Amino acid sequence: MNKLILLFAILIVTLKTNSQEISQIKLNCDKKQSSISYSMSHPLHSWTGICKDLKSVILTDANRTIINHVDVVIKISSFDSKDVNRDFKVIKLTEANIYPDVSFSSNSITQVGDSLAVTGILIFHGQSQTISFVAHKNKINNKLEVTGNFVVKMTQFNIDPPKLMWVPTEDEIPIKFKVVY
Repeated sequence: MNKLILLFAILIVTLKTNSQEISQIKLNCDKKQSSISYSMSHPLHSWTGICKDLKSVILTDANRTIINHVDVVIKISSFDSKDVNRDFKVIKLTEANIYPDVSFSSNSITQVGDSLAVTGILIFHGQSQTISFVAHKNKINNKLEVTGNFVVKMTQFNIDPPKLMWVPTEDEIPIKFKVVY
């Protein structure tokens, strides 16, 4: 009898786990509505490069209320700072011919209301770093919009800040994103 009860309990747990897995859905980002930008600052001027050609996938529940995982991949060459020469220098500086992509994959996402505490691995210039940041989600017309920002330092990814007139840019690069699924 005890073996039958144990077998029944295992069956219930297995069915519950499988139904949770089945209720997960994968959503790709809408490239027309999504963007990621970086900003750089030098004592003489500042600029922003914007990428609208990103690839991102999330795993969420069927109701699109809980985000469980996110993956993002961006080609460095797809950033546009409205200055072709500067964009070329960024590609050269980051060795995009060797390391063409920047990617992020979440390890954990904790959700409280519409706030998401996200931790994961950012791979940039061949270097992997664990980063954490807060993002916010909004559900708009059956789509999820996720926004947020974080800061990385070029030196933590083995990149020396570029110099203009022997003066380097700031090491910190603010990253801002809006991704619609």
